[in-house]
Amino acid sequence: MFKKIPLWFLLLIIILFIIFIPIYGFILTSSFKTGLMYNTFAGNLSESLARFPRDVYYSVKSLTRPIDKIENDKKVEGGFNLNNDLILNNTLALFEKIDEETNLKYVELVDPITKVKMHDWKISNEEINKLSKFNDFSNSQRLQGINRPLLNLLDGSIVFKFSYEESSLLIKMDKDSNVEWVISDEEYKEFTNFHHDYNLDSNGNIFSPVVIKKKHKLSNYIKNKDSRHVPYSYEDHGYVKISKEGKILEVNSITDILIDNGLGIYIYGVGPLEYDSLHINEIEPALFDGVNWKKDDLLINSRHLSLVFIYRPSTKKIVWYQFGPWINQHDPDFIDERTITVFGNDLISHHFNRVDKYDYMFINENKKNNIWKYDFIEKNTYKIFENAINKSKFKTHTGGSHYYDGENFLSNHYMNAGVTEFYYKSDIVGNFTQTSSDGKIYLTSDVRFIKYKNYPKWIKYK
Repeated sequence: MFKKIPLWFLLLIIILFIIFIPIYGFILTSSFKTGLMYNTFAGNLSESLARFPRDVYYSVKSLTRPIDKIENDKKVEGGFNLNNDLILNNTLALFEKIDEETNLKYVELVDPITKVKMHDWKISNEEINKLSKFNDFSNSQRLQGINRPLLNLLDGSIVFKFSYEESSLLIKMDKDSNVEWVISDEEYKEFTNFHHDYNLDSNGNIFSPVVIKKKHKLSNYIKNKDSRHVPYSYEDHGYVKISKEGKILEVNSITDILIDNGLGIYIYGVGPLEYDSLHINEIEPALFDGVNWKKDDLLINSRHLSLVFIYRPSTKKIVWYQFGPWINQHDPDFIDERTITVFGNDLISHHFNRVDKYDYMFINENKKNNIWKYDFIEKNTYKIFENAINKSKFKTHTGGSHYYDGENFLSNHYMNAGVTEFYYKSDIVGNFTQTSSDGKIYLTSDVRFIKYKNYPKWIKYK
């Protein structure tokens, strides 16, 4: 029934295989390591073959993992709950909700005091079918739909990710939920993976952290199996600037920015070189001039260096930086002309292990996260809302974000708990969380409180 394979044919296959392997290895090494074959047909083909098993792994993993929920061990009530006695002038609240029939996320804009829904955005089934042609095999959160939305108050458009924290897709939708454009990182050779927090500048341009695809020279000194680069090596983070029309305007390496500004020593000169030395998790453009910055400067957060700095793209200079007292922090924000605030995770991490569930990792006795405020005139850093935060039941080891109105109101998002909690002066005054029919908590992102000068004309209700 089965014909015997001729010996000469088998030997030919073995000889070709022996010849092919060294050639393939040379091309792959030349593409990744020396750059000789980088961005050539042979180099791109060899890289695609090397990545194929990894892509298959993530595609299978994305299909088999459950929707992200956690146990509601503190019996948190679902919904948007905020003390009605508060006064938040000229402020709207944007948050994600789950459609339990489809497990897709949509977005609502509400008045935070009256709880009246002002507007919503949803992805139609037709658009979902269109998006299915893109491979979005996120290796982080799996909740899909409208994730981490950025709202443009001028026209009601939103920019969002299709997956939660790390996504290959960035999408823009108008106020009527029509998709205007979709950017897939697969279409670009310079970068991959839109991740963590991204923001709009005053012109509607989007600034997002990304992973730089091109092999950085620091990869000559390190390899690690957890790196998203192939072969496993130093992972250079950067940022991408995208126009409101969906065009890529800039791609920049933050490793190079730090080295060019004399801060490379903190990457490779303090302890061992880690593959994920930077871990950039926010790029925030300045919308106004400040004491120590100009409009369109970028406030950038490097979690693994415990570093926050301000970068001026026009001159390619870092105009201010500070290491700590925050540790492994997230979400630095411009507050007014003289201050910034930072969400301090404030935990000590093990070498090559930035995630740990144990409370002893926290540096403060109350084992809480902190909000740090830096005053550029006083040149002083201190905690705010400490009494209220110490009353909280929640904390987060990874992630985390906040909103501070500059006066008496603070909102903290505890990512690991799936809860956003609200504080007024020294009191806890409410929370937001999304619970499922089985009583568990969905891991949605934070509530985005948005101040406005002029009430948006596209909103139907007032």
